[in-house]
Amino acid sequence: MRILEKVIGTGKDRRCDSGTVRSPWSKAKERLKGPKSRADAGETLVEVMVCAVLFLLMVAVMQGAISFCTNAQHKSSQLRARNAEVFRGLRENDSITSNGNVSVGFNATSADGQTEGNQVFQIQVPLGKKAVSYQDGEGNSQSMDFYLYGPTGTGGGP
Repeated sequence: MRILEKVIGTGKDRRCDSGTVRSPWSKAKERLKGPKSRADAGETLVEVMVCAVLFLLMVAVMQGAISFCTNAQHKSSQLRARNAEVFRGLRENDSITSNGNVSVGFNATSADGQTEGNQVFQIQVPLGKKAVSYQDGEGNSQSMDFYLYGPTGTGGGP
């Protein structure tokens, strides 16, 4: 009986340093378990395998994200190169073909721009067309048309 009392205590509630009440059985359980052996000190093989699988999944996700970003950057550089070629052709091509006149109407609106009123005036503007040829990313010849509004020739304005 004395051995059991020594192991589980006297049966009275004890307070820990933090002020919480500990059962007399909690200390007995700690004493009966004894110190951890060296074999119980590490992780199990299952825990290590789960960590390895999670790590490999994260590596796969990161590899996919990096691959996606690399492809997007490559496509963006192709688009920038093609746009630069188109604008270079637009600057160098001075021939503007006439494409008739366009009527541009101006309507009255309210101060907040919500309500549109009647047409106030209308201007006839010559419309020009500028064709630009360029090579696409696959080496095929492409053409793009730009429509330009010409001056009205009325002489009004600054």
